[in-house]
Amino acid sequence: MSYSNGSFYGEVNKFLKVTVANTTLRLALITVYTNLPPSPMGVIKINHNKPYKADRIIEVSSIERKVMLVGGPNPTYVLPTPHKRSV
Repeated sequence: MSYSNGSFYGEVNKFLKVTVANTTLRLALITVYTNLPPSPMGVIKINHNKPYKADRIIEVSSIERKVMLVGGPNPTYVLPTPHKRSV
């Protein structure tokens, strides 16, 4: 997810499919977290307890890559994986 001051990692809370007048929108309700400096090994870190933006609705097609939050109930590391957009 990109905002004016950089790229952020987050999680999808819900997926929504809305059809209006023969137009279908695939939406996601997301929470984006504040980035922390990477670990010494270069692993991206986030502050899972401090959302940057919460309860935002975006189009699913704007999600650039799949991200897995790694860790216990309050994960702080993310593992980006390749994403191929489906047509």
